[in-house]
Amino acid sequence: MRPNRSSGCPRVPDHVRRHAPRPAGPVAAVITAIAVLAGTSITEAQSIRPAASQRPAAPVGAPASNAAATAPALSPSGASGPSSQDVTPSTIEETYDGWRVICLQEPAPASGRAGPGPRRCSVVLQQFDGTTRQRILAIELRLSGGEKTEGTAILPFGLVIERGVDLQPEAAPPLSTAKFRTCLPGGCVVPLSLDAKAVATLRKAQTLNLTAEAASGGNVILKVALKGFGPAFDRAMALAR
Repeated sequence: MRPNRSSGCPRVPDHVRRHAPRPAGPVAAVITAIAVLAGTSITEAQSIRPAASQRPAAPVGAPASNAAATAPALSPSGASGPSSQDVTPSTIEETYDGWRVICLQEPAPASGRAGPGPRRCSVVLQQFDGTTRQRILAIELRLSGGEKTEGTAILPFGLVIERGVDLQPEAAPPLSTAKFRTCLPGGCVVPLSLDAKAVATLRKAQTLNLTAEAASGGNVILKVALKGFGPAFDRAMALAR
């Protein structure tokens, strides 16, 4: 039997089955960053926030009420470049196209050793439906310095949990099939684990296709825009050292 989701939960829009949503600009909030880097998943962070705080950034060309806080800096050529903002003395946020680097500086160890504690960094992306502005997916990858990069993808309801999600970079062999862990109010959680080869593949690709099976039948393909992923990943690695 295929899963039945409640009507109040976000679902895959009908037109996503025909084409994937266009990526929105960076929209990760400070409260989400702190929750994620403290060990709370993006889903849990989003689900405890008021609905109004989940509004995505304005579409390209729309007036922004606080451009300094929401829009990435533009280079003289008009291309989107990295922007840095110290939200608190211990938090760093930088934007690279659709990807955002979020770092949290932990306090000094309780043992009294001199110097600050470790800095924990993630790269985060969220994409929204171009018509409804409903969030379609979110991805967070945590830079731990280990052999693999662990992370989380948040996908909408209306998908067959048992089927899992195929990760297919554009013009490259498939990476893997990731399994759903659970579903929470903010979406369904898919743990990610990428080795160095997989990360190198994502650096070269323009798009990562996430393919799942819709509960109503047929496949759903969600396209993850990878523009800015490489610079964001490099920056997060540098900041996490």
